[in-house]
Amino acid sequence: MIEENNTQKEKVLSIISKFIEVDRKMDFNLIESIMFVKMILELEETFHIEFEDEMLSAFKFSTVDSFIEYVIGKLINKN
Repeated sequence: MIEENNTQKEKVLSIISKFIEVDRKMDFNLIESIMFVKMILELEETFHIEFEDEMLSAFKFSTVDSFIEYVIGKLINKN
């Protein structure tokens, strides 16, 4: 399970890095909203998950790590 989570984290990080230069402690609120939406769409398509409407704002996440943890939580709950 831990190895699977690490693999999923790396996949999520790979997708995020297509859109932004990743510093995992970076203030996630600095990301442009268009890039954020594109990133979410790719994550939803790749992992067959759906973000809740209230989570469709970068302001909901303080850092890249907090965003990754949210996505991993969606993946764990999906399985």
